[in-house]
Amino acid sequence: MPDYYLEDPSRLQGQPKRSIADYVESEGILVPRRFDSLKEARVSGLPIICRSEHPQEYDGVSGLLESKNLQEFAMVSSEQELKEKIVIEPKHGTSQLRQYCRFLGIDEEQFKQEVSFSFWQELGGYNRAVVADHAIAGRYHIMTHTLEPFFANYTVWNYEETTSYGIDLPPLLQNGLLDLIHFYESVRSLDRFDVNHCPIMELQTVGDTNFFLQYHRTRNFKPATFSFDENLKEREGRISS
Repeated sequence: MPDYYLEDPSRLQGQPKRSIADYVESEGILVPRRFDSLKEARVSGLPIICRSEHPQEYDGVSGLLESKNLQEFAMVSSEQELKEKIVIEPKHGTSQLRQYCRFLGIDEEQFKQEVSFSFWQELGGYNRAVVADHAIAGRYHIMTHTLEPFFANYTVWNYEETTSYGIDLPPLLQNGLLDLIHFYESVRSLDRFDVNHCPIMELQTVGDTNFFLQYHRTRNFKPATFSFDENLKEREGRISS
């Protein structure tokens, strides 16, 4: 079925992360607590992440702007001031944002004006990015990381085998891979999304519990149909794995 948000991008209300999270939570999926304003987030007394938002982050480029810990901006009193500190002032701008706007001929100042922030409870645990392979059914790519302490792992998973690179996954995460895939698929198959699409989904794993963070569009599933000819041609060779 068609994607509800592609049919009318205004449904994202300029904040894809927050809008999608609200919808996903309404369908019974676990999502970290969100706050309606900077003031409400501060009053909660909880650790807060200021997550960057831009209309194109659902079906465009994501990650041009950093999400910041609110504790870094203890003296900021308004959301506009927060935006000035993180986005508008040149010394806080990112080279990726400048390059993106220059290469695509986008007005950088206009792009910055469309940036906003949503306020989420910081949960700790492991940050995950999961994406279904767009060419091979049943294969998934899982990136897991933390910054403090540093941890990074890339896992290719299917129902027959698991291949992992980087630091070994802790046993709790290793044993929870199937649950992680089921969580991903439970979001992917919600009515407002195209189930044939293979989104990158950002999740957070705390203990053995998964939380939804972001849905970002990539490619539709299109199975690979090519095969390699066993007969070697001129100047070809075979490499054993």
